[in-house]
Amino acid sequence: MLPGSLEAAITLAESSSFLWKALGPHILDALLNNKRHEWETYRTHVSEWEIKEQMALV
Repeated sequence: MLPGSLEAAITLAESSSFLWKALGPHILDALLNNKRHEWETYRTHVSEWEIKEQMALV
């Protein structure tokens, strides 16, 4: 089953012994840090659509 979000995928990757062995700690740490940053940027971004929809309610 595929994870439902990037956050869930990061959590699964962190606990994957296969990925730690296949990629090694240096590569996997860098990848996970990049994906955490990507998730945080996505999670905190307010889109034009959200602004228009919410401002219409004011």
